[in-house]
Amino acid sequence: MKKYFLSVIVIINTILAHSILAQDKLIKLSPEIKDTIDLFERNYYNLYPNNEDFYYAMIYLNSDSTTVTKIICRNDEGLVRDTVFNNSADYAGNLKAYIRQINLDRLENYESDDIITVTKLNGNQLVGKLLAVQDSSIILCPDGISAVGTLTFIQTFTKLDAKEVESIIIDFDVQPSVNKAALFGALLGCISGAIIGINNQVAISYEETGWIYSKEDAKIINGFAGAAIGGLSGAIIGAGVGYLLSPADETIEINSGADLERLKEYVVQ
Repeated sequence: MKKYFLSVIVIINTILAHSILAQDKLIKLSPEIKDTIDLFERNYYNLYPNNEDFYYAMIYLNSDSTTVTKIICRNDEGLVRDTVFNNSADYAGNLKAYIRQINLDRLENYESDDIITVTKLNGNQLVGKLLAVQDSSIILCPDGISAVGTLTFIQTFTKLDAKEVESIIIDFDVQPSVNKAALFGALLGCISGAIIGINNQVAISYEETGWIYSKEDAKIINGFAGAAIGGLSGAIIGAGVGYLLSPADETIEINSGADLERLKEYVVQ
């Protein structure tokens, strides 16, 4: 009987809330969220973290340009309750800007080629890309998703409480360092090889080749040959140096807030 009475009260409150908001306009927060914040989006953006049993939320625009937030909660027993509170006129705009900035930051973080391996206290491991370190949580997205974008991130992300994480291994991608060093080495080798070739007066024997070259032609040919040899050698040497100087994999043991702060250094916040 008591449970039936509570259900009736909830239904009445919901009807009253809907009647109050009937003339208000739902606000679309982003192309991904649209006008309803579901549980996955709430966790992804860390919205309304203190509302237990969060189910979904909507924001309405009043005729006086203020906004109203309605949060629906539902527990495991199916009991539904709602909370309605008023916001300032600039609340929706600030929330949209907050969401937009998070989307940009996490897209940038995903573009990093670094891969992380998270080892949980129970021994299970998760591998992917670090999207964010949010309060005391870590947001991870699988590497190699079919379509890179905010909507895919929301559908595939994993949010881990730092308390359930033992360690994180950051596997730095060495390819960018190798590529830059190889390019620099090739450029330096081309220049050095060309200079040496131009000044090498014995590299071509005019009579032995059967061709007759002027001294200037010989310098040009020697310069091109030296640039080619120097560029190839420089690229090989540069790639080797870049590989040796590239950052080694790093392991961070998650034991305190300081460890999370250290992890934040590797993402855009």
